[in-house]
Amino acid sequence: MILRIIMFAMFLTGSFMTLRVVTSLDALTHGAIPAQVGVMMALLHLFPVFLAIPCGRWVDRIGFQRPVWLNALLLLAAAAVPVLAPVVLPVFASGMYRLYLACILAGLASMVLAIVSNYLVGLCSEQSSRTKYFAWLTMGNSMAGLSTPILSGHLIDGLGFWAAYSASAVMVVVGLVMYLLSLRQLKTITLPKPRRYCKRAWDLLKDPRLRRVLIVSSIVSMAWDLETFMFPVYGKGVGLSASEIGWLVGTFYAATFFVRMLQSTLSRFLREWQCLTMCLVLTCIGYVLFANFTTLWPLLGIAVVLGCGLGVANPSIMSLIQTCAPVGRAGEAFGIRSMIANATHFALPMAYGTILAAMSVASLFYLTAGMMAFGGTLAWQGMREQERDRHRETHT
Repeated sequence: MILRIIMFAMFLTGSFMTLRVVTSLDALTHGAIPAQVGVMMALLHLFPVFLAIPCGRWVDRIGFQRPVWLNALLLLAAAAVPVLAPVVLPVFASGMYRLYLACILAGLASMVLAIVSNYLVGLCSEQSSRTKYFAWLTMGNSMAGLSTPILSGHLIDGLGFWAAYSASAVMVVVGLVMYLLSLRQLKTITLPKPRRYCKRAWDLLKDPRLRRVLIVSSIVSMAWDLETFMFPVYGKGVGLSASEIGWLVGTFYAATFFVRMLQSTLSRFLREWQCLTMCLVLTCIGYVLFANFTTLWPLLGIAVVLGCGLGVANPSIMSLIQTCAPVGRAGEAFGIRSMIANATHFALPMAYGTILAAMSVASLFYLTAGMMAFGGTLAWQGMREQERDRHRETHT
């Protein structure tokens, strides 16, 4: 059952990632300046900052079926707007407005999908195998992220933007078909009763275990954003060519995919907090080293270290959130995590640009390494607490 969840989530994720690439290329092809593309990317994450927690509570309250259909409808609308808006509303579709609207719809769809897919995988897995299944889910997302930009580029070059938008819609249809084929089994899942008496989502942060997980999650999200923002900036600054920067970014993502393939094996020997401690230590070392090299081969090696470190983080984080959240509030907890991630994706690229104006590039890497070290101390505390709980269980 979990494999079917991962498969339909992968196609829906592929649709979103296709839209993210195609809308950017569509804007640039039609004369948009980089600032306008930046606004588009910000719009992908703006509204989920405010709606992720209500969405998580909604999933807790009604289950997974309507959220899956809402995700599909939002993705189909996002794929249709750039193509149909100039025909249906030519006055209002001029300029960037059709692409802004498409980004808003796609961002909302991604928020719903992230919450409901994590909710389903957490619900269908046992604690002993949960990290492994979340690793499979993130591997599906990585496969979509690796393949859809290539597919989109070939479709645009060969047939035009309408073909790439159509491919995004086709992925939604395929994902829905796979969902419908799994629906009979999914309906057999016993859904936990929602905790209706909880009025404020932030009450979840009173639990020290869940609070620690969410803080570590935010630190890991910051590290991802620094990689996305700084690899091209730093590479350009030290004289790397565009293809060399591409290899640097590709090596990082290849390492994340590879380590997630191994995570089912790692989870037999390392518990979640042990994986997170390893992640944060490796990432801290990687960011300290990164700013001290200016040639491609050492930077590729460091990119592998960073990819392996950050690659193991998200499955462990999602497993811990499912384990630590009160019964009936897992969707709400995933909503808080989604809100934090979208807030960092929205704000940090602009913040990093401001920091760079006042500090050196190396200082930004060292500052991030310091945050990783702080997160490592929290992960170490979580690991010690997890070991104490395990020891207590074996002696009772």
